[in-house]
Amino acid sequence: MKGTATLVVSVQRFEDGVGIRLLGDLHVTRVGRVVALPASRRTRALLGYLVATGSPHTRSHLCDLLWEGPDDPRAALRWSLTKLRPVVNDGSVLRVGADRERVQFIAHGAHVDVDQVASLLPEGPTGAALQSLELAATLLLRGEFLDGLDLPRCYRFHHWCMAERERIANLRRQVLDALIDRLKNDAERALPYVRALVAADPLSEAAHAMLVRILAEGGRAREAEAHYMYARDLLQRELAAPLNGELQRCALEWDAGGRGLAESICSTSIAPGGDAPSHSPLVGHYAARRKIDELLRSIAEPSKRPMLMFLGEPGIGKTRLLNMLADNAAAAGARVISARCFEAEMVRPYGIWVDALRGVPPSLVPQSSRLALSVNRHRRSPRRRMEAVLGSLGPWRTLSTKLRVSGRWSSYSMTFNGLTKAQPRCCIL
Repeated sequence: MKGTATLVVSVQRFEDGVGIRLLGDLHVTRVGRVVALPASRRTRALLGYLVATGSPHTRSHLCDLLWEGPDDPRAALRWSLTKLRPVVNDGSVLRVGADRERVQFIAHGAHVDVDQVASLLPEGPTGAALQSLELAATLLLRGEFLDGLDLPRCYRFHHWCMAERERIANLRRQVLDALIDRLKNDAERALPYVRALVAADPLSEAAHAMLVRILAEGGRAREAEAHYMYARDLLQRELAAPLNGELQRCALEWDAGGRGLAESICSTSIAPGGDAPSHSPLVGHYAARRKIDELLRSIAEPSKRPMLMFLGEPGIGKTRLLNMLADNAAAAGARVISARCFEAEMVRPYGIWVDALRGVPPSLVPQSSRLALSVNRHRRSPRRRMEAVLGSLGPWRTLSTKLRVSGRWSSYSMTFNGLTKAQPRCCIL
């Protein structure tokens, strides 16, 4: 049936022996039956850590990893190992090996999903066969690595888990990219992988643009138009920054005939340099408005780089004042770079800076910085992307010079909404 393309790929079900899934919820099966796991989250985290690393660890390291603080962490470790042995051991096969100093998980024929992914992609996604890519994608799309076992109070384990999730997420994007490229001439078959790419990175304009393109190529002009409208509103609302044009460019390449996709998008898009939708009139806040006017009068002076911070309880109009500052700065000829913080910024390295610099139109970015700022570089984590941006822009005192083009803007303004939700290092920067 048209429009119901699904991922139909057979994956080994581990009906023989022991199977361990680390992608999604931690899951152990024996001869096809689910094995009950210990209720303790730290004990389950220990199992995930031992299986994922597959190497011996000293007992002191494991205690520091998960039990730093209890009166007798070694006793807690012994108790957890006692609970784990019947879960993974099988008859005479002992998979949790331990002596007085070290503990190690030894597979002994147990099937582990992350190991299966590695065996499917020995030379990376670009060198894998199509069937191997589909099998790897099916495994990788099961969920986050050790979902639900973050344990932020166990900071050593938490940071290891976050790093593994970032590595798996990068691999997932690479596999999806490779699949979409291999299936670029088969829109129906590529569609579920493009949707998965959008789900994996919902704030990527490149991913949304790819989905619009695939829908249009598959003859689904109405769906392509609907997703374009949805993606445009989502990105402008969540990123609080202008789009780089990739979404609109890909949509304009396709026209289904009559009042098709291209015509519809042209009739609803804001032209470059056009006026953005105006906000409702601001009432009150006279002292703050005078301060904003003073700041805007001095912003063009090279010797001054003023900063305003709006503080107060929720609902008193801080966001409205920030919008007023951005609108007035743009009306005065300044280039406005904006971004918005969310709770997720606490675990997304330099996320607000990455989002802010994504909003800079490509025409304003020097050639040396375009690679670093590219939003379709799925293989780069936000932290690596930010490091590349900083390296290419050089000292921050030259940022305004690098963003100017032929004197079109005499100054720039950066606005951040909800900065208290950002990482401390983001605020320091």
